[in-house]
Amino acid sequence: MSGSWTGTGSLLRLALRRDRILLPSIVGGLALLVIASAQATIALYPDTDPQRLARDVAGVAGNPAFLAMYGPLADPPTLDAFAVFKTVVMGGVFLAIAVVAIVRRHTRTEEEEGRFELLGAGVVGRRAPLLAACLMAMGMVAVTCLICAAGLAGLGMDPTGTLAFALDWAALGLVMTAVTAVAAQLTATARGCTTIALGVLGVSFGLRAAGDAVEGAGALSWLSPLGWMLKVQPYGQNRFWVLAIPVTVAVVLFAVAARLLERRDLGAGLVAERPGPAAAGRWLGSALGLAWRLQRGSLLVWTVALLLVGVLIGSLAGSVASMLDDPATQDLLRRMSGSEVPDLTSLFLAAEFTFISLAVAGYGIAATLRLRGEERDLHTEPVLATATSRWIFLGSHLLIALLGSTWLLLVLGAVVGTMRGLATGDLAGQLPTLIGAALAPLPAVWVCVGLTTLIFGLVPRWTSGAWILLVLFLVVGEFGSLLGLPAWLQEVSPFAHLPSLPGGSVTALPLIALAAAATVAVSTGSGGFRRRDVG
Repeated sequence: MSGSWTGTGSLLRLALRRDRILLPSIVGGLALLVIASAQATIALYPDTDPQRLARDVAGVAGNPAFLAMYGPLADPPTLDAFAVFKTVVMGGVFLAIAVVAIVRRHTRTEEEEGRFELLGAGVVGRRAPLLAACLMAMGMVAVTCLICAAGLAGLGMDPTGTLAFALDWAALGLVMTAVTAVAAQLTATARGCTTIALGVLGVSFGLRAAGDAVEGAGALSWLSPLGWMLKVQPYGQNRFWVLAIPVTVAVVLFAVAARLLERRDLGAGLVAERPGPAAAGRWLGSALGLAWRLQRGSLLVWTVALLLVGVLIGSLAGSVASMLDDPATQDLLRRMSGSEVPDLTSLFLAAEFTFISLAVAGYGIAATLRLRGEERDLHTEPVLATATSRWIFLGSHLLIALLGSTWLLLVLGAVVGTMRGLATGDLAGQLPTLIGAALAPLPAVWVCVGLTTLIFGLVPRWTSGAWILLVLFLVVGEFGSLLGLPAWLQEVSPFAHLPSLPGGSVTALPLIALAAAATVAVSTGSGGFRRRDVG
């Protein structure tokens, strides 16, 4: 049995060599997010009266909308707990996504692209690649947690709470490493592995949000790894015993992954792929039909997700104003969001629409990057060997990305508008208003698609840089005001130039400028693709 681990060290060194830029970027970005956010929050309350802090914090953290997004604040509420209020869950989600990407990259992706067969011809045990990938992911998590703990301790925050925070993140990273390890055995494709792992993360977030925000549904939080994080209550009760749950679950999942690895063939997944139909439909004879066939499953999943998110936002929007009636709490909320919209319900909806539009931009980037996946898998050349031109091939996938992102925001606005209209008795007024508000971030989403096309056309080896740009936009947009970032840095994000709708005013010039920037980026990237070699 020990021979099955042979070569783990060599594979781990190889993986570290390949990700020598990616890993420091992830660790540094997550650590900066946590430490800078905590420092900026603490700076909001110099010599603050504890009673005023407790009142302000309770007003924000007790609102169902914020409970759904960030979870409950530690009990009793303290400044240290409030300093990490937004980063415990949201930062944990970013950490989990990074773990999924690392484990998938060094397991299922390597196997799918045929490199494992070359490695297997040498002195490499069957379990070594999986073990090396998991060790690498857990090492990244450990280093991130250590740096975050050192930074928070340097700010003078409670040492016990800081230890609980670091172990909280470490436990989540351990669980998501094990989840991805299992997912890599179930499916034969990297895309399927990602879908399963991120699907588990999405369900986990939904269960936690419902358990924290919906009265009487608190038990759902105990079914979620993200819920376990909040049950620890860093800087509050610091319940370390809760960490035994994710550790136990991770051990079981690692054992399952190892067992599944022994039961499947190299290059295959435990779940057999279904054979396609004997005859293709006529619509598959076009590049657009092929692109739609490849991307329709992803769009369907995103549509269902946006439907559920829209229902959640619509159900919570009505409670915002009633629960935030204290002027000091309202002022704190505006300082945290960086918006001056007077109506708190509109402020909440505008913030949620902007935040979700960043996720929709992720869909647009993923749909555009399918071009690179097809090229890397050697599927592009056979298509271009037909009468299909490069422009038509590129344009078919871009059309799916652009129209798909538009559809998702439209679904979001329609669901929220319908729920608000039914709640207020003004469906004719709320529905078009909120559909327009949900579609307002669309030019910024298109800019992300355009930048991805630009990278794909000019420097295809760096297409993963599109995700780094999205993370940058997310950090400066969601935490820019809280972190006190300079205005010029916040304006790097296309989402910083959007109108705050509903409730704010609309200026056409920024929207036109964003649409023009997206057009230029798409045109330049398309020109680069038409001139460069394929492959």
